[in-house]
Amino acid sequence: MIRFRHLLLISLSLCAAAGEALASPEAEFAQCAACHGVQGQGNAALGAPNLSGQSAQYITRQLLQFRAGQRGSADAQGSQMQAMAQGLKDEQVERLALYVATLPVSAPSTGSLPEADLAKGASYYQAKCGGCHGGKAQGNPVFQAPRLAGLELNYLERQYGHFLEGTRGSADRYGKQMQFMAKTMTDETLKRDVFAYIASQVAP
Repeated sequence: MIRFRHLLLISLSLCAAAGEALASPEAEFAQCAACHGVQGQGNAALGAPNLSGQSAQYITRQLLQFRAGQRGSADAQGSQMQAMAQGLKDEQVERLALYVATLPVSAPSTGSLPEADLAKGASYYQAKCGGCHGGKAQGNPVFQAPRLAGLELNYLERQYGHFLEGTRGSADRYGKQMQFMAKTMTDETLKRDVFAYIASQVAP
């Protein structure tokens, strides 16, 4: 009887472990949804960006950089992401990235855009940014360039500042490219125009 109970406990433990290992992607994403939203649409009040529309490749790269401490040390939001990512195993990173890539593109709930010269912003964007990020800021996995359309204005400004300061982007050549590009646009009025143009591109 003791041996049977012992085997039963082992079986139950193995089943529980298997159930945990086979948790659905939706269940694993629940911890992310607390900030990023169930549809990955982001939460401007928390500084959590819209994830919908991003490729699995990009999400994987960012999670691994957060986990390694290569990204996220510049602000409170990044530090939170570092802490979250450090608990993820490689297979969890892969499953989460694949799940995020399946989410329908959602427009974030953002306020009105600031007064800006959208035509000027569009012109500069197409000349300097569109070649990698796409003409409508839809992103381009071939160039490892993330989708910018649908990202909240303050998030765009904050991340651009990190690239400009060198607190983001040193982990890979794609980030280093952005560090270089950031240094080519430092005029505050021009940045406002370009960011406002990007933020206006919310269509799928």
